[in-house]
Amino acid sequence: MILKSDRFQTIYLVTPKCGTTSIYEAMLNWHGFKPNSPPRVYLRHNRREIAKTGLYEEDVQLENLESYYHSHRNFVWFSTILNRYARRFDYKTYFRGKCRHFLSSPKSWSDMNRVSSCIGNYINLTQFIDGLIANGIDWDPHYMPLAKLLRLDVVRYDCLLRLESLATDYQKLLDIMENRGVCTEEFKRVPALNASGSGNSTNLMLKQSLQSKIAQLYEEDFKLLGYENSLVRT
Repeated sequence: MILKSDRFQTIYLVTPKCGTTSIYEAMLNWHGFKPNSPPRVYLRHNRREIAKTGLYEEDVQLENLESYYHSHRNFVWFSTILNRYARRFDYKTYFRGKCRHFLSSPKSWSDMNRVSSCIGNYINLTQFIDGLIANGIDWDPHYMPLAKLLRLDVVRYDCLLRLESLATDYQKLLDIMENRGVCTEEFKRVPALNASGSGNSTNLMLKQSLQSKIAQLYEEDFKLLGYENSLVRT
C-alpha cells in the first residue's frame, strides 16, 4: 500500500506496525485535515474529499513496485522501519488481529477479541517463533522482512524513518522536502499515535535461543537497514 501526495510530490510506502498511524495523521495534516477518528479510517471514509487535495492511497503490489517507482522518480520516497528485536513478537495481539481478519466482520470484533485471547494462551512465544521458522515469514506483511517489503533491490528511498527516532527522522524528511521546493513551515511535528505500551521490554524476556532464531529470521533486515545485530545465532 502507498500513500501518495501529489500536492507535495511525496510517496509513503506503508510498513505495518511501524508508525503507520502517525504518518497517516501527519500527511492528512499536510493537506489540511484533522481526523476525529483513526487516520486510516478517516481517510477511507472521506476518500473523495481528501483526494481533491491530492492525497490518496494506491494499492501497488510488490511485483509492480519497480515500474511504479520508475514512473514516479521525481517524488520524494520514504518509509518507516524498526528494530526487529523490538515490539514485534506480541503474538497474542497478532492472533487477535488474524482472527478478526479471517473469521469475522467488524461488528463481531469485540467477541473475536475474547476468543483470540484464549487461543493465544495455548500457543507460547517459543512455539510461535518456531512456527514462523517452519512456515516462513513471507506470507504476511506484518512478519515479512522489511528489506523485501520495501523492495530495496529496486527502490532508492530518499528517507527511511526509524520508529525508535521517529520525531528526529521526520524532521530529516521535511528538510529533504524543503530542498525539493516544498514549504513545510506550517507542518506540525509527527504525532505519536497508537504507540506500543510494551516498549523494548520484549527483548529483555527472550531467551538467547529465541534471540538467535529472530536474528536468523531477519538477517537480511539487519544487514541492509543498518541495525546492529549483537545477538549470537546458534
